[in-house]
Amino acid sequence: MSMRRLIFTGLLASCGVAAAQESPHTVAFSFWGTNDYAFRGVSQNDEKATVQAAVDYSHESGFYAGIWGSGVDFGSQGPDVEVDTYVGYAFPVGEALKGDVQLVRYNYLFGNNGSDFAYNELIAKLTFAGWLTGTLGYSNDVFATDATGIYYGLGATHSFENGFALFGGVGYYDLGDAYAATLPDGYTDWNLGVSQTFGPVNLSLTYIGTDNDGEDLFGDLAGNRVILAAKVGF
Repeated sequence: MSMRRLIFTGLLASCGVAAAQESPHTVAFSFWGTNDYAFRGVSQNDEKATVQAAVDYSHESGFYAGIWGSGVDFGSQGPDVEVDTYVGYAFPVGEALKGDVQLVRYNYLFGNNGSDFAYNELIAKLTFAGWLTGTLGYSNDVFATDATGIYYGLGATHSFENGFALFGGVGYYDLGDAYAATLPDGYTDWNLGVSQTFGPVNLSLTYIGTDNDGEDLFGDLAGNRVILAAKVGF
């Protein structure tokens, strides 16, 4: 065998070993800075800036799990931190459809009453052609009130080759009898935004709001606002 052929064969073998050793596991880290943290149209941090972080694990089979944290401000008694833990499974439903089922535990820490807010939610999503996503969230103990909460959402995203993206969405949060009979049973929220990615950095500007029922339930925390966020992921 010639020296040239020997070197070429060795390179092919090295590439084969590298491909064979490629891990099916992925771990990602993300960090955010934002001028407000809003959940389904409602500020969770009293309209103030905060920082957020996440660690996500995924397997090529579609299984994933993670933990996400953010500062919150629910008043002088706390809690001061939200930590969400979640597990899920993403799977194809055909050529154009992808499904995702996720179980989330919303945990609240510090302050005098953090445990009083913790609850679970089961979330199912269907994404069509990578840009249109329908969301259904269900909790039998929404906001730890012993009431049923159901969230219906529809969102869309369009990404361009230069890293720029447009996105928007609308949802309805049916809160049943979680609040007093004199208050609305639910509210509509919406968002519209743009984002730009520069390598590992993503900047986003989002205009969010709720209808009058949202403001009746949560006051100024559900008012229209602009949220500017910067994310770094690796």
